[in-house]
Amino acid sequence: MEFKPKTYTVGDVEVTRISESVLDGFTLASLLPDWNKKSLTNEKNGVSSLISGEPAFLSTHTWLVKTRKHTILLDTGAGNDKEHPFTSYFHHQHHPILKTYIMLGLNRKMLTTF
Repeated sequence: MEFKPKTYTVGDVEVTRISESVLDGFTLASLLPDWNKKSLTNEKNGVSSLISGEPAFLSTHTWLVKTRKHTILLDTGAGNDKEHPFTSYFHHQHHPILKTYIMLGLNRKMLTTF
């Protein structure tokens, strides 16, 4: 599963979520083993299906913030090919995030902060 970049406008600021990775190998029970199923009151948001064992989607993403004066890239810092021995999902990951930046027309010269 992949999420396309999504832009939100808050006042005169544009904030774009750029998906880096999407993990679907989790269930609510595996993420929250002490979850009290009896406390669930809102089934309209799909939470009940997560309890039944369906995958819960987790994502890491970069945020691109554009103001009148600045273009700021907020990155997770997880990065490709990094050591994450205690988090197998991120250990030596490799995602085409740089290609995504290029596809979006981003380049380092246009960033004021990252």
